[in-house]
Amino acid sequence: MKRVAEIVRPDGDKPADDMKVLERLMVAVNGLGRDGQRADAVRLVRAFTAKEIIGQLFCQRAMRFLRVFAEPRQFYDEVERYRGRFGDDEFLTGLLAEPMP
Repeated sequence: MKRVAEIVRPDGDKPADDMKVLERLMVAVNGLGRDGQRADAVRLVRAFTAKEIIGQLFCQRAMRFLRVFAEPRQFYDEVERYRGRFGDDEFLTGLLAEPMP
């Protein structure tokens, strides 16, 4: 996916650290949202969370986004992916206890 490469390696150089990537991802996602491309924004976030090298904090922020903007099935697929990687931690328990938007 071209957008992923542009976010991870904006200059074609070595990959940026997780927080820089997360920053650029959120800018891209917000832009897509403003342009009415919500499904594209969700696909882009899910492309990142599917990667094993993406850290837990990054995934937690992505989960918060997906909870609001993804279709319920997509969100619960991400819940299972998160659970498989990080277990049933306090973050996931708290997130699932909140009422759905």
